[in-house]
Amino acid sequence: MKDERAVHFTACYFAKLYHGCELTVRRMDAFGMVGAPHDGPLVGERFVDVLDAQGDILTTFEINRKGFEYLRRTLRVVREYPAQPTQPKGE
Repeated sequence: MKDERAVHFTACYFAKLYHGCELTVRRMDAFGMVGAPHDGPLVGERFVDVLDAQGDILTTFEINRKGFEYLRRTLRVVREYPAQPTQPKGE
């Protein structure tokens, strides 16, 4: 993050929910792409939130650039742009 603003990417869903997510995180861990889970203040540059079915954060992992590229390639996550406020016509 060059300017300290968070960049969000699309969420992905796993057919087998927890098992698919766990497999992805374990693969990333085995190849040195993920750090320890964070419960406190975040200090790195790239993070992945693991969410439950209601969208609540269960845990947050720091990932490195290699991990980020792995997620983009395998899960096809893309950047989400914030909704831009629209101006009513005539103003």
